[in-house]
Amino acid sequence: MAYLLDTNVLVYRFDSRFPAKQAQATTLLRAAIASGEGRIAHQSIVEFMAAVTRRPAGGGVSILPLADARLEAELRKSTSPRKS
Repeated sequence: MAYLLDTNVLVYRFDSRFPAKQAQATTLLRAAIASGEGRIAHQSIVEFMAAVTRRPAGGGVSILPLADARLEAELRKSTSPRKS
């Protein structure tokens, strides 16, 4: 049965500030790919782009550079649900 992956799974996959969550997100994404059942909604891709390219309030760098975030978003689009 198909299921949707939450935006947080996508974000934590790349957020090295939280290694345990990053590992869990990686496991979930790999399982979704292996089973072919995981889906990512368009809205989650938009939210992913906003979250990983935003700079922290106190300064610092974003989770991903814009170019890398775009590449990941393009790769994830192939996992998005499609209307029949």
